[in-house]
Amino acid sequence: VRLELSWAPTGRWLEADLYPGEDDISLFVRDVTERKLTQDRLIEAAETDSLTGEFNRRGFFTRLEAALTAQARGRAMALICADVNYFTEINDSFGHGVGDEVLKTVARRLKSCLRPRDILARTGGDEFMILLNGMRRPGDATTLARRIVGAMEERFELGDLSLRISLSIGLAIASLADRDAARLCRHADLALYETRTEAPGSFRVFTPAMEQESLRKRQLKRDLADALGRSELELAFQPIVRTADGTIAAAETLLRWNHPEQGRIPPAEFIPLAEESGLIAPIGAWVLRQACAAACRWPEAVGLSVNVSPRQIELADLPALVRDVLEATGLAPRRLHLEITETVLVSRNRHYLATLHRLRELGVRLVLDDFGTGYSSLAQLDAFRFDAMKIDQSFLRRIRAETDETPILNAIVGMATAIRMPITVEGVETQVQLNHVRRLGAACVQGFYFGQPVNEAGMQGLLARGLPASR
Repeated sequence: VRLELSWAPTGRWLEADLYPGEDDISLFVRDVTERKLTQDRLIEAAETDSLTGEFNRRGFFTRLEAALTAQARGRAMALICADVNYFTEINDSFGHGVGDEVLKTVARRLKSCLRPRDILARTGGDEFMILLNGMRRPGDATTLARRIVGAMEERFELGDLSLRISLSIGLAIASLADRDAARLCRHADLALYETRTEAPGSFRVFTPAMEQESLRKRQLKRDLADALGRSELELAFQPIVRTADGTIAAAETLLRWNHPEQGRIPPAEFIPLAEESGLIAPIGAWVLRQACAAACRWPEAVGLSVNVSPRQIELADLPALVRDVLEATGLAPRRLHLEITETVLVSRNRHYLATLHRLRELGVRLVLDDFGTGYSSLAQLDAFRFDAMKIDQSFLRRIRAETDETPILNAIVGMATAIRMPITVEGVETQVQLNHVRRLGAACVQGFYFGQPVNEAGMQGLLARGLPASR
């Protein structure tokens, strides 16, 4: 018989072998303290995140399973999943060294919010999980989630950098009758997904409706795969208007999905699904072909804008596709404006930049879309000179009276003017907003003030008769 014993007064570990005889028992004792300590260090290393010093995924799930098994005394448990918002952009903009410091600071702030019995882990690149043990009531978990959100509000001072960092948080409360770790994690992850989608920087608590919504989106993803073949997708066009004379300079291509059972599915819902599944490549190719064919029937002076997702650049040879479509449709390259988000700049991805240069060689115009909504800097803007820039509608929303001001919008337009880059301001919905943009000197505007997006026939009608003179 072999026994392992801990000698508490000295902290030593002993291993004893017992050999029973006919009249006696032989006992052999060895000091195995060093071996035991080495084993403990190896286990600790295997369960610890080397960057933050907290548990890693393996260590966390070992303790989660044990805690669920031992759940008793009517105390509630909860699981928190948290992601650092825009962490990829932080890494790409400032380097992995800064990214590591952000993660370590996040871990310290999370730890400061917890009780000694709670368990914190870094379970992925920018992913953290927290097990809240022995809560008196479920409301304790939401109180903690609010405390964590508040703890992130103070700026992160990292050397010469001062950054605003936020977390998106998903929270799931464990039922006393439910000891399934996988299900609890799925619930917290679904809540996190909703937070990221609807309110980054805050938290959501899991509800059964989230699971139903997840099932619906999985079905939508399957339906989207068949949407092209079933002719459920269609294009719409929104005019881009010159501020100087109110004429139509170009039109942006928008995609619509008419689901046979659920009706019109918003692009904000199905485009992310297309990107996640890789369907954005064939769908994007279809959009480009159809839009270019439509634009060939417009006046030569009117341009065509088509949005390009970074995922399209990753998944397909975009320059080859554009070249083939231009040749097949006969559209002049200068009339095609490809709108690309600043994510392409922030990532510093060589493939992205090489793709942009190849597209420029084709003669198409490249437009930086939604400028000012991410982590791009002026240095990155100088890394590749776009032909034009579109400013996100969020900068214009506060303009409701002629006396309202938008200092940031003013600065962006001034900067673009200085480098001779034409600007389109999105989100114009009122005459007051249009007047404001005209005073700033932006070249073009776009928005519902000029009407809702129209189909191909409607666009041809607008081009034939023009916009109302008051515009």
